[in-house]
Amino acid sequence: MYIDTETKFSSQRLLEMASERLAAATDSGLIDAQQLTYEGLVEPVLNRVLVMRPTTVEHLQAQLQGLKLEVARRDMKLIILDSIAALLRTDHAGVESAAITARGELLGQQAAVLKSIAEAHRIPVVVTNQVTARPSGPTTHAFQQQQQQRPRPGDSSSSSGHVTAALGTKWAHAVNVRLILERFGDKRVVKVGCYLRWYECVT
Repeated sequence: MYIDTETKFSSQRLLEMASERLAAATDSGLIDAQQLTYEGLVEPVLNRVLVMRPTTVEHLQAQLQGLKLEVARRDMKLIILDSIAALLRTDHAGVESAAITARGELLGQQAAVLKSIAEAHRIPVVVTNQVTARPSGPTTHAFQQQQQQRPRPGDSSSSSGHVTAALGTKWAHAVNVRLILERFGDKRVVKVGCYLRWYECVT
């Protein structure tokens, strides 16, 4: 299940990924080259992906509640929400205390539903976030402190601020494992954060 709040899901890109994986499996001898046909292998992969496009926070809330039944009925193996921040930052924008409180309550409800689905059905739930500029100063969560302290190769930006994950500490406390994707020149870096420890993979 792919929940696309930013309307950026690309079926063409999914087709390219599936075709490349199948070609690699053929090269390694895992699949007979004669079986590598669109109808036989690629098309079933595309047909197994369900896409939902909620347009409001309330619409997303209703779809998440419905997933509790759909996961078992459709035997889902993975849920992707891209992104958790898009609708919240649009429908409940503002820095007033009322807007911040409303965002926090809705975010807590969404996190609770996703965690319950993941735990009840033993499936991974991948949620993307957005980034935001934050002025330098005291941070309230260890993840934010680590991100502010971690040097970025070739980073010549001013020390007066930094980029950090959106949605603040409410969401930071809800996440179990963090994946941070960065690019430095021709190098792509995946940082995995779990229990305040970080691991890196450079490609």
